[in-house]
Amino acid sequence: MDELGRRGLLADGADGVLTLTDAGQVAHGGAAAGVAIVRSVVSAALPGQNYATLIRLLADLVDGLDRTSKSSH
Repeated sequence: MDELGRRGLLADGADGVLTLTDAGQVAHGGAAAGVAIVRSVVSAALPGQNYATLIRLLADLVDGLDRTSKSSH
């Protein structure tokens, strides 16, 4: 979060709530558009339920890596 603040993308309001700045909203919109394009291309390349399987396996991988990382510290 600190890095996003340094880059001017995130602001800490007086109430302590973090909000996207105008630049942050633009960056988020660009990232969301990029994600949508990748999702569309990947799902079109995978037949049937393979896209859902890929997403599940990637989530399992991230969870496993997170557990491994936490147990090694």
